[in-house]
Amino acid sequence: MFQSRIVIAVVIFAALWHISEAACTSKLYCGGRLLDTIQSAHLYFDSKTFVDMPARRHPQEVEKAFNQLFPYNNATAEQLKNFVDSNFDPAGSDVSFFYVILIVED
Repeated sequence: MFQSRIVIAVVIFAALWHISEAACTSKLYCGGRLLDTIQSAHLYFDSKTFVDMPARRHPQEVEKAFNQLFPYNNATAEQLKNFVDSNFDPAGSDVSFFYVILIVED
């Protein structure tokens, strides 16, 4: 006699574009003036929060906008927060959860 078991697996997928851009060649997430400025301002309790925020536009466009708005490292925390809110989605918003239900026959 066979018994059926239902196995539920949670599979997590991150947007491939964000993963490829988040590799440590990215000036947004792994170094550069924008990252240094955001992290130095301590906008978030956890320093990993910002690097988990996917850019809404191509990283070069975001970096260019940052450099135009803040050419002299003179941004206030409020200005930086507004910039981040306008140019990045919330941390983890690029992660999709898929529930896979498998029926296993014993």
